[in-house]
Amino acid sequence: MGMEIITLVVTLIILIGLLVSLVFIIRCMVQGKTCPSRCRIDDKTVLITGADTSLGVDLVRDLCRRGARVIMAVTDTELGQDVAVEVRGETNGEVMVEYCDMGSLKSVRDFTTKILEQESRIHVLINLSSVMWCPLERTPEGFEKHWGFNHLSNFVMTQLLMPLLHRGAPDARIITVSSAWYKRGTIHWEDPNFNTRKYNAIDAYSQSKLANVLFTRELARKLDGTGVNTYCVNPGMTQTGLGTHIVPGLGCFWLTAALFCWLPWLKTSKNANQSIIFCATDPSVSEQSGFYYSECGVQLTNEAASKMDDAYRLWEMSERMAGLTS
Repeated sequence: MGMEIITLVVTLIILIGLLVSLVFIIRCMVQGKTCPSRCRIDDKTVLITGADTSLGVDLVRDLCRRGARVIMAVTDTELGQDVAVEVRGETNGEVMVEYCDMGSLKSVRDFTTKILEQESRIHVLINLSSVMWCPLERTPEGFEKHWGFNHLSNFVMTQLLMPLLHRGAPDARIITVSSAWYKRGTIHWEDPNFNTRKYNAIDAYSQSKLANVLFTRELARKLDGTGVNTYCVNPGMTQTGLGTHIVPGLGCFWLTAALFCWLPWLKTSKNANQSIIFCATDPSVSEQSGFYYSECGVQLTNEAASKMDDAYRLWEMSERMAGLTS
């Protein structure tokens, strides 16, 4: 009997060891590719929105190590200043912090006015800031939060900073962060702000992420031949904290399921940034524009994200909503 118990215990230990090893291997695999580029971008000015998020902080650190001069657009200026001090100490790089609430078009306009006064050129604009699966909320201008924050603010930011990006050419780059959730998205042309239809947070988020892809497509068409190129990036499932506000509504069962079946497979911020860094620094994409990237390479999109007529239609609608003209 004693030997049977010992055999059982040893077997259990071996099985647990194999399971732990398997989980570790799978977790390493889902972390994705590492950016192959070791290129430096000395003295280039990079502007990052949402730079006070976990993704943003790691991105600032990496690009400063590559010699970039970084402007952090943040909502938490105290945190931003702390990050800037830390990164300056680590890299001896130049980091500036400016307030910008991407949930307000007025704040975006105020921010861009200040940047236009202070800067002579921008070489890389990274539209990183995003919200995810929020309850129904409106921006100060009355737009549904995902639509206003994830799409319209990026649209306005990019448009207003275009003079500086043109001065950063050739090889100026505009990177807009999307998500694989765009595949579930549909642009509801008559009611993108959920004014009359029933609100669904996943639909709202997915719509805004599809808009990111279509915006990149049309922007590439409009900038063709100018030396300013555009890239849409999917960082993958990431430990960003964007979905923390949904936790209280999950309940015990779904919260437990999330902890064991979902959270362990999320990418770290460092790993999620690799495709963004690739598009910001790698010479191999300097002649590419308008594509969708994941795992440090171009990925095909679905039909909805490839319709240039819809990309043009979205651009026209966004201009009207934001009060901009071509």
